[in-house]
Amino acid sequence: MDRFLLLFKIERVVIRSLLLQRLSLKEKGVTEEERAAELQKTKTISPVNRLTVDIVELEALRKSVEDFFCFCYGKALGKSTVVPVPYEKIQRDQSAVVVQGLPEGLAFKHPANYDVSTLKWILENKSGISFIIKRPFLEPKKHLGAHVADPSHSIIPPGGSCPPIQVKTEPNEDSGISLEMATVTVKEESEDPDYYQYNIP
Repeated sequence: MDRFLLLFKIERVVIRSLLLQRLSLKEKGVTEEERAAELQKTKTISPVNRLTVDIVELEALRKSVEDFFCFCYGKALGKSTVVPVPYEKIQRDQSAVVVQGLPEGLAFKHPANYDVSTLKWILENKSGISFIIKRPFLEPKKHLGAHVADPSHSIIPPGGSCPPIQVKTEPNEDSGISLEMATVTVKEESEDPDYYQYNIP
């Protein structure tokens, strides 16, 4: 990409110098034929440089449309930030997200799949384009803390499972245990070593 950027900058310098030459020729009273010849020189810029400019322009348009789509998607989610658009998920479930404002017959897809004229149309008409999310895509739950890569810091014991936990359940009517027979021990507050009584004067 750096090579393309360098070629783009060179192209800009060449075009700028040609424009300055035209202006100076105009000030000197150069005829239309001479200006036409000068214009022909401008058109003979190497095809490689012109292709480079076209590629750079195409990539800039794609990036602008992608940024715009991310902004619209974030706005549809109720966020004030840009949110990456899940293009693959939208392609798999096209009824989950509706994109309004695209031309009739133009399917929503990643900007890399649009041609230059479509990208320009989207940017020129972006005030009329919006996203409506009918079913949001669920993201995997994010766990608290960092990802554990070292097994010595794992919460799960080395055996791979947790020890069994005994759970006390209430007897139900089908268990054969009568509720009257259940014994419950009630501890008085004064017997509890963690219980403190404070007298407020």
